[in-house]
Amino acid sequence: MAVNKLRIRLNQRQDGDLNRRIVIPLKHTTDEFGRGDLIKEYEDGVIDTLLDLKRDYEVTQYSHDYFPGDNKNPVDPSPNTFYDFNFGNLISANPLTLTYPLTPLASGGFNSDGVVPCLGPRLEALYPTNAEATIYSPYDPSNSSTWYGYDNQGFTPEQTYRNEKSFVKSFFKLDLYDSPLRNEQKLLISLILSPLNGEKIFRPTLDLSCPVDGKPDGRYNCKPEGEKYVVRPSFTLSPIDNSEGYYIYWLKEESFIKTTVFYMSAKFYNGKSGEVTQFLNKPQNTLPNPFVFKPEENFYYRVNLNRDRFTYSVFNTQTNSRVGTTADNRIKFYQYFNSP
Repeated sequence: MAVNKLRIRLNQRQDGDLNRRIVIPLKHTTDEFGRGDLIKEYEDGVIDTLLDLKRDYEVTQYSHDYFPGDNKNPVDPSPNTFYDFNFGNLISANPLTLTYPLTPLASGGFNSDGVVPCLGPRLEALYPTNAEATIYSPYDPSNSSTWYGYDNQGFTPEQTYRNEKSFVKSFFKLDLYDSPLRNEQKLLISLILSPLNGEKIFRPTLDLSCPVDGKPDGRYNCKPEGEKYVVRPSFTLSPIDNSEGYYIYWLKEESFIKTTVFYMSAKFYNGKSGEVTQFLNKPQNTLPNPFVFKPEENFYYRVNLNRDRFTYSVFNTQTNSRVGTTADNRIKFYQYFNSP
């Protein structure tokens, strides 16, 4: 039935236009129209946000900064970097007197007949002579009692010389943070140093079985197997000969993390015992209280990046002096001991 009384009449004969008509436009749309395109745009937007394709994630290689000469010209445009890791031999500690007894020597070294008296499974002649001094022993090539290396980590000179599997799996890890404060810092860069790339010293590699008339009681007549070049925990990193850990790689684009100052700590991962040894930037027994101190002042060195020259420099956080520049000015780390 008709809903309204409206009528439209066309007198085609009167006008002579037989094609006259009325066009009523109707909009044909549905809710699904164009939704597929919107989903595609959304997916592309999420992918762009996650990948951040508009930003540059490439890194730049930073080498060790040169040392200014008399006319502020570089003496060496890419000099070596020197590290020294000192392991300790803490027998007992008295925080009040700061004395650290060490295992005293049983012998001064080789006898006239080339035989070394042995007093057990370890050659104690390789340890410091002073019974009450410091827990760290500086290396002196003229004194056989300081011919130490990884002995205090459970590796004998023979094991290090033969590159035993547990020693090969060990490594030093240098961590660079954006802050020295532990509750605020973020780890940004890590450098790995293999013990196999350390400096070598000429020291005896001994057969410690010590047989006496067929009786392996380990008491007398330990005849040395010979003297060989054995690595020690000191490193001379070079851009050519020993480059592992020499370069620092950092982001090209500054908008990610704008800092160019990092704080570097060190750890040693022992592949034999599974233990992790942490280091201080100074001998622990030189602190007023060797077990109570500020971590931000004693665990780190400061590393500065120069974005103009693409170089880095390492500084002592206390003296603000540059370190790691020569063999006599090394970046020195010292084993940290927990409170007994």
